[in-house]
Amino acid sequence: MPIGAVVISALRTALFILAALVGPLAQPVAAASEGTIALEVCGTLKGHQAATASTAGSLTIGTRTFVVAPGIQPGNGGVQVAVDRDLCVEGSLGRFSNQFVRYLFFPLPPDSQLCGNVQHLSGGAPQQTSGPVVINADFGALVLTLGSGLSRPAEDARVCYVVEVARPSGDLTALRSQPVTTTNQREWISPCGTVKSYTQATPTAAGSITIGSATRAIAAGTSYTGDPAGDRTDRTTVGSNMCLEGTLGDTRAIIDYLTTAMPIELAGTASEYTPPAGPSAGVIVLSYRSHSELRVPPTIADAVDLGRGSYCYSVGVDVFGDAIATALITCGSGGVAVGPIATGIPSTAVAPGPVHQCGSFVSYTPPTAVRSGVLVIGSTIYAAAWMGSTGPAGSTPHTFNQVIAPGVVAGSQVCLDGNIATSQTEANLLTDFTVAPATAATASGSPSSPTPANPTAPTTDSAPPWILPVVAGLLASLAAILWLYRSRRARQ
Repeated sequence: MPIGAVVISALRTALFILAALVGPLAQPVAAASEGTIALEVCGTLKGHQAATASTAGSLTIGTRTFVVAPGIQPGNGGVQVAVDRDLCVEGSLGRFSNQFVRYLFFPLPPDSQLCGNVQHLSGGAPQQTSGPVVINADFGALVLTLGSGLSRPAEDARVCYVVEVARPSGDLTALRSQPVTTTNQREWISPCGTVKSYTQATPTAAGSITIGSATRAIAAGTSYTGDPAGDRTDRTTVGSNMCLEGTLGDTRAIIDYLTTAMPIELAGTASEYTPPAGPSAGVIVLSYRSHSELRVPPTIADAVDLGRGSYCYSVGVDVFGDAIATALITCGSGGVAVGPIATGIPSTAVAPGPVHQCGSFVSYTPPTAVRSGVLVIGSTIYAAAWMGSTGPAGSTPHTFNQVIAPGVVAGSQVCLDGNIATSQTEANLLTDFTVAPATAATASGSPSSPTPANPTAPTTDSAPPWILPVVAGLLASLAAILWLYRSRRARQ
């Protein structure tokens, strides 16, 4: 994201790499036809009963209780899952069944700040000074109780609140509002399609850009931002298929942006899904924070897997010039890949736990606050987690200890020692790790393959005890599965 990727504060876990490591073992048949909404819930975990293959589970955060569809298992974004802990859940909720068909635990923002657009007002007229309000936060619709003295914002207004978990209810409450000033607090957009028109802004006049069926104003005085860490040449071309990444200012006009060639393939986890209606295409929201949408025609809509949430499509444009899926494809079959997350194609899936691997160092892209990093050693690609918390609820998440030793360069022989986190949302997710030049001692054992984790290593209650053997069996039988990630320029 232009500029924004380098200034996101340590308030979120990284947006998770867009493919699930292992999908749920079962899913209600009705889920795909009803579609989902993206939901974010923060507060005190009062109860969590994991679903089984045949029975529904339940999740209680604060005063709100949700049903988890049979067969759906949670992911974990770096938080200890235990009753009476403060945490957040991001998931996809069936539009009519109101059951989670995908959900993931992650920490509360360490600076207790949340931003989003007001989705709708609930509980009465705008002049009321208390009661819940819903904002479109990073991962979905988030309900906040407004504290004393806070007035209700206007529809679709961009707001930032300092929040706390109320006691004893466990519900999230907005204490005070914050001005929207930094880039990470602002709204992001990332449409893809045919550039229909493009007028650059001048110091005194606004510009505009139309991609597909959507037109966005470019604020006066805004020049093409480009990649702060790389290419800043504006190659936006009318008639070309491109993706726009932009940050919106107070008037919802673009205040920084870049454009890139539209990929011919996309992979993603659907945070929200609207099924096709008759001949009209449906819409999958692949990245909720930047609202990256992909149309899905009725001819391939049946292939949507809401529980697993993972999609790999070839991409074209429809008659309106909007990006649309043209076929369901095998993940990792090739093609241009772009998106908000640095990615690769891991050829080897590594079980959770300690890992030791020696081989040729290929590349390393450090994690940022909006994406996991990418470490490539030999033919194995790892995701590098950005931050996490191992302390009690409310403790400040810390940056993982991730070290690339001096002297490590592309092509050199190295050894990786680290830990693979248990995650259903990121393949080969490293937390703490060290990559150092290989020596006779460190390179002992197989030089090209990661050492599998101990299958009896303890886990949190984010997955039932039988899930590890199931995962191990799946990994053994599905070793050829490739994970398509969408590559992005490294951010400062």
